[in-house]
Amino acid sequence: MPTNPVQFAINALGDFPFPQTQLNKPVQRVRSYGLPVLYVVLATSIGWLCRHFLFLPDLAIGYLYVIVVAALLYGWGQAIVASALSVLAYDFFFVPPVLEFNIADIHYLFTFAMLFTVGLLVSRLATRIRLEQRSSMAKERRTAALYTLSRELGAATDELHVSKLLVAHTAAAFGSHTALQMPDSNGVLGVVATEGSVPNGADAQQAVAWVYKHGVSAGRGSAQFSNLPTACAPITSGDSTLGVLVVEVPSHFDFDLGLHSMLESLGRLGGVCIAGLRLAETVTLAEIRARAEATRSALLSTVSHDLRTPLAVITEAATMLRDDAHLFSAEQQAEMVVTVCDEAERMERLVANLLDMTRLDSGEITLRRDWVPCEELVGAALQIVRRKAGQLTIRTNLPPVLPLLSVDPTLMEQLLANLLENIAKYAGPQATVDIGAREEGNALVVEVADNGPGIPAGAEERIFEKFFRASPKKNSGTGLGLAICRAIIEIHGGKISASNRPTGGAVFHVYVPLANNPPDIPRE
Repeated sequence: MPTNPVQFAINALGDFPFPQTQLNKPVQRVRSYGLPVLYVVLATSIGWLCRHFLFLPDLAIGYLYVIVVAALLYGWGQAIVASALSVLAYDFFFVPPVLEFNIADIHYLFTFAMLFTVGLLVSRLATRIRLEQRSSMAKERRTAALYTLSRELGAATDELHVSKLLVAHTAAAFGSHTALQMPDSNGVLGVVATEGSVPNGADAQQAVAWVYKHGVSAGRGSAQFSNLPTACAPITSGDSTLGVLVVEVPSHFDFDLGLHSMLESLGRLGGVCIAGLRLAETVTLAEIRARAEATRSALLSTVSHDLRTPLAVITEAATMLRDDAHLFSAEQQAEMVVTVCDEAERMERLVANLLDMTRLDSGEITLRRDWVPCEELVGAALQIVRRKAGQLTIRTNLPPVLPLLSVDPTLMEQLLANLLENIAKYAGPQATVDIGAREEGNALVVEVADNGPGIPAGAEERIFEKFFRASPKKNSGTGLGLAICRAIIEIHGGKISASNRPTGGAVFHVYVPLANNPPDIPRE
């Protein structure tokens, strides 16, 4: 079976391609009649050699066999020629007097008539069977060709790919030049894919426009524009016409209804595929718009709620220090300044999280990978959160020998720092945190666990969603810390998960992929 789908289509539609019209040439026609004559000569030769031990009826059966073979292989006209020659040969070579056309017994005339009549009837039946067989095989081959095209179209990713596949298969099926015309953004029909050069004169373009407008085939072999050298079929999906498929038809070829039906089937198949791609694109755009709108709404809600509180505190404290400083002691004023600084840092952290999430979602961040030890990442993260989560009890249990990691150090430090800040927020500033690491398959698993209240049931995955907070009434924030953790590890090709510990508290597992051929760096 050919591996090339276009060549397969040629073989699958063997009864239809235009080049097979060569059978209409005189040489081919003479050959189709010459072979039945040869079969009669062969049957006569065999009968002549066996005439001494075969009866005359046996020889007549041999000629009937020749007539049936001619009808099956060639057709009705060739079977008639074989019948007439069989009667003449039977009379001349075997019916007394032998080697003469004289008939000694008048009863042989009835034998000749019966031989000729039965030969015609049998050949007629054989021809009908042959035509039905060819029709059945043609339908099967058409179905196979359409299946091959549908299988190829199933892997198409855009309209241009579909157009090229449709044109290539149609050109192969009909053995002629093919083009596909579709309207542009202004509604003007133009060629989007072609195989060979298809006539595109004023009359041909008028026919294409008519087919696109009415959704009905036109051109050679149809009622409309039958004098054109092309056949046109609409590319349809439901009641919509998406384009027009144009096939060049040789002048000596009869483009019948079967071929028009085949062309229309190809057009419908291509139209369904193109409409499906357009629908999928529309759905995708709608989903993107819906997600963008949901993100925008959540962002506005977060900004309006979470930024209002620190701004109000800062404004109130600064106003009091400006207008009523004489009413407060030095200790109270210092306390108010600390409050302003804390709330400003809190607001800065909220805005930074929003900006980081936006950059990660937009794909603007480029990883700056470097080979770093795991313990350095953990140490840098502890330095970042020392002031914000300084009351946490941190216990590290890192093996002395761990593989180097090829990561962006800044982003990975931010990931670990976000995890520790999240623990301080939800497990409490007095919580105990255990940090460990182990090699598992092709990844290094960093484990961060606490002894807090744990994760609410069913929220193990949702806590990594943007703007989700497990306890929104107890804790303030944008709900972006863990979402940023997931985005960071995913752009590194890893993953992060969360679960509850059997002994109480939550545990986070960060899977960092291990790269090949790390450098040999001496460890302290």
